[in-house]
Amino acid sequence: MSEAPLLEATDVSVRFALRRRAFAAVDGVSLAIAQGETLGLVGESGSGKSTLGRALLRLVPLASGRVRFAEHDVGALDPATLRALRRRMQMVFQDASAALNPRMTVLDLVAEGLDIHQLARGPERAARVRALLAQVGVDEGALPAYPHELSGGQRQRVGIARALAVEPSLLVCDEPTSALDASVRAQVLNLLVDLREQRRLTMLFITHDLGVVRHISDRVAVMYLGRIFEEAPTEALFEAPRHPYTRALLASAPVPDPTQRKAFVAPKGEAASALDPPSGCAFHPRCPDAVERCARERPALVRIGARGAACHLHGAA
Repeated sequence: MSEAPLLEATDVSVRFALRRRAFAAVDGVSLAIAQGETLGLVGESGSGKSTLGRALLRLVPLASGRVRFAEHDVGALDPATLRALRRRMQMVFQDASAALNPRMTVLDLVAEGLDIHQLARGPERAARVRALLAQVGVDEGALPAYPHELSGGQRQRVGIARALAVEPSLLVCDEPTSALDASVRAQVLNLLVDLREQRRLTMLFITHDLGVVRHISDRVAVMYLGRIFEEAPTEALFEAPRHPYTRALLASAPVPDPTQRKAFVAPKGEAASALDPPSGCAFHPRCPDAVERCARERPALVRIGARGAACHLHGAA
């Protein structure tokens, strides 16, 4: 990248305690997102994608590592400075029903950021909320409504408007379409694409849907058991994946044409648990290409040019 990335994570780890045992939900992740770029983050459920997204915004504490946003060390900021910086980095959550306060109207939900950061008052406040709702495709008649009175698609659009109200530079989207039916999912996805272009947003788009990530992302990072296993420009990753886990994800994705033969073989077995991770490469018990070295030595993510892979056999291919 010719310019410094807007967001950069270096060796980030997040640990939680469960049943008196500590485990790494995110384990030594490094990544960077350039201004105006969309990075897709994919992987199976439980791979640590959502935890990483929250850690980048300091919504969960880091066990180790560093996050820099616009030249600020996010982990070192005092509460007042962090609060001011949060104007520039916002999140759209998967479950809008849980993310929106059920006791607040749409008007107050969308205006909450304006109130916190003292960006608008009185008639200007209401006018800005109306403009935001219009931009995300929600009729202003919804202003006095409560979240339970809206459809799932409307609630997600209100969540997007709420995140955009403070005019962020970075939008972290955590599975924003997974709880929606197919037709509404396409509408919300297209809305996010349009908003990204109109507002020149930088995005981290977290999803398990490979079709969605191919549509919206400039680059893709593949995550498994808390680590990045592969990173590449979107089309390069889909056309020529290097890591066996990436190939397995592509093999598991549904194909619209039932007569079309899949290029890759789906993985065997179930995903490992972060409470009891395998030795060496975490994917080796399910990997068709695994050799003895994979069981004893964890591969580093080796980056060559625009691509990177954490694989003893395929990392430098």
